[in-house]
Amino acid sequence: MAWLIKHAYLNKIAYALPRKGDAPAEQIADKIPLTQDYDRSSLSEFLANEGTVEAMVSMLTAQHLVMQNEALIALCILSVVYLSKAGEADQAQRLQDQLIQCNVGAKLAELISKSSDSMTKEIVENLQNCINLLKTSEKLVAHLEQHNLMSC
Repeated sequence: MAWLIKHAYLNKIAYALPRKGDAPAEQIADKIPLTQDYDRSSLSEFLANEGTVEAMVSMLTAQHLVMQNEALIALCILSVVYLSKAGEADQAQRLQDQLIQCNVGAKLAELISKSSDSMTKEIVENLQNCINLLKTSEKLVAHLEQHNLMSC
């Protein structure tokens, strides 16, 4: 699932994801021009199917670094597409609710505590981007604070 999201949408929104040297994601997320017209129906179906977001969040603590990184990239894409776009309020609400229900904060904290010594530079950057993009949602900020992820 993560691979499909990444390869289906990353090239369409790659310009919107922060890169090394950019301002932090939470500072630029609301300024991202997501005016490109592309089909989001598969992402909407992904959110509508029960268990898909939970599976993605569970991948954050997979034993393989590649799976962890794929999950981080997919969550970044979902966050850019839905959390930083005001016109998709119902989908944004659904995504926020599902992330909180799946306890994404605990999974991210577990990822940091278990894998911090073996993380590659790319995983660290994707982890920072993911947390910063999640911070753009007030609802998720409270959830991340419960897991001490606001200082990341």
